[in-house]
Amino acid sequence: MRTSAFFILLVVSSLFFIACDNKIQTKEDITDTADSADSANTADSADSADTADTADSANTADTSDSADTGDTADSGNTVAPVVVGSFSVEYSGDIVDAEASPGAGGMGDATFSFNEDEITYSELDSGGYLHLPAATLKDEKISVRWRAQLTTGVTQLGMFFAGVSSDAPEGSFFFSEYGGFALYGKAELVGGSWTLQCVYAISNPEKSEMTITSKTATSIAFTATGELLDPKIIEDKLTIPICE
Repeated sequence: MRTSAFFILLVVSSLFFIACDNKIQTKEDITDTADSADSANTADSADSADTADTADSANTADTSDSADTGDTADSGNTVAPVVVGSFSVEYSGDIVDAEASPGAGGMGDATFSFNEDEITYSELDSGGYLHLPAATLKDEKISVRWRAQLTTGVTQLGMFFAGVSSDAPEGSFFFSEYGGFALYGKAELVGGSWTLQCVYAISNPEKSEMTITSKTATSIAFTATGELLDPKIIEDKLTIPICE
């Protein structure tokens, strides 16, 4: 089974967006793990995952707007997709920015399976600061993030993302129609912010669907379900390592 150039473009461009847009601070992030963060403060190396330099190593910025990655697919890439799980998410709430107003965010859970694990990330209240899940808008992509419950001393935890192009209309469609994406990865606390370090699973855009029930310039409500794949299918194009 050949990997389509369009599939590669969708996933890689989504990874580039996520890598550059997951450093929203919360009071909970900063105060509950200050000591452990200091002991694991590797900002210089971790922050490289949030810059265009990292993305450029896989030509993400350039190829996201072109068909250059088609060369990879057309050269005979016969890596078959490996299904590692499925997902179902729901979000209703604000679209915020990195300097979000206190309490901004939304409602909804991310429920997904990965190999034999069944996982649910629910709403988190960060002590009056940013409420999770939260949707952000950047580079014409809306991305919602959920994360595992924080416990004292933890500097790494799971995160789940789902999103779509900002021009997606209300209604139902496949991810492949409007740049939809979902991703399960591991984040590390660096300098009071959670930074995505590696990827466990990515959505199959041709077998994942989203329904947007309402959408404005400052809010969105949607549900999404679909299939999660082993990211090795596009390993040579990833801007973030695959989790071991």
